[in-house]
Amino acid sequence: MAEVDDLRKQLQSQKPVAIEEALSSLPPIQRLAFQTSLQQVKAKGPRGVRYTRVWIMNFLLLRIASPRAYNLLRNTKLLPLPTTSRLNQILSGVPCEYGFNEVALESIQAFFKDVRPIERCGTIVLDEIKLRESVDFNKSTLNFDGFVNIGGPSGEQFAADHALAIMFIPLFHAWVPPVASFATRGATPGFQLAKIVVESVLKLESYGATIIGVVSDGAGNNRSIWTHVGISGKLYQPVNKSPAPNP
Repeated sequence: MAEVDDLRKQLQSQKPVAIEEALSSLPPIQRLAFQTSLQQVKAKGPRGVRYTRVWIMNFLLLRIASPRAYNLLRNTKLLPLPTTSRLNQILSGVPCEYGFNEVALESIQAFFKDVRPIERCGTIVLDEIKLRESVDFNKSTLNFDGFVNIGGPSGEQFAADHALAIMFIPLFHAWVPPVASFATRGATPGFQLAKIVVESVLKLESYGATIIGVVSDGAGNNRSIWTHVGISGKLYQPVNKSPAPNP
C-alpha cells in the first residue's frame, strides 16, 4: 500500500509536459485512458474527475455494446469509468433534439485531431423510418417535440410521422456516430435529401472528417438524390462520383 501511495505522489508531482512526452508514442485512445486515469489520481474525490467528450463517447459505446464488460472494467478499476448513475447524469446533459448533433461532431473533431489524414476517411449513411405520430412536452427545452422540423419555415405545424437519420461511418475505426436526425411528414423529397447530404458533407469535413462516399437504400426518394447531384447509371455513360461541395 505504501508503494501505491508513493507512486500516486510521483504522478501528482509530474509536470504535464513531461507526461505528454512520455505518452506521445501511445495510440490516441490509450493516451486518453492514461490521461483520464491521471485526472482520477489528482482528483480530491470521486466526483472531481472531468471526462472529455471523446472519452465519454467511447465509454458510452462500450456500455451499449456490453453492459457486463463495462461493469467488469469499472469494478476491477482497469479503466476510469463512471458509475451507472453518473453515466445517466451525463446522458441527461447531452441534448437530444432533431438537427445536427454538435456533441457528436465535436467528439469526431477531437478524436481526429491526433490521427493520420488517411484515418479520417469515412462514408455518410442515411436512412429513414416511419414513426407513430406523437407530440410531447420537453421539460428541458420547454418546447413541444414531435413536429416537422425540415423544409424551411411554415405557417402551420404538422406532426411528424417519419425520421431521417444521418450517420458517419469511419473506414478505420469501430464506431458509428449519428451526426444528424430530422423529423418529417411523409418521406423526405429527393431534392431536400440532396441538400441535406451536401450540408452533411460540408459539416463533417469542417470538423475534420474526409467523406469519400454516401450510402443509402434503393428507395425512390433516395435514388432521386443522385439525379440532383449529377450521378447517373446509364449503361454506356455511367457517372458514379460528384465533385466535392465547396463551402
